[in-house]
Amino acid sequence: MGIFVSKVVKRKKGWHVLSEEGKNLGGPYKTEGEAKKRLQQVEFFKHKKGSEIKRIVEDIIDVVESF
Repeated sequence: MGIFVSKVVKRKKGWHVLSEEGKNLGGPYKTEGEAKKRLQQVEFFKHKKGSEIKRIVEDIIDVVESF
């Protein structure tokens, strides 16, 4: 897995959360604080997904090694 960089930026219509590719992950928000809160949510689920995938792969390896 690579390192993901998301960021909060100010635009005409408000604050937005953007992925490293520039995809809008949330917004517009009225305040920078609201946008940062959304960024924390995005990061939480991004890491949760990664840990679930790692756990599944480890379970598969355990099953294969038991044969």
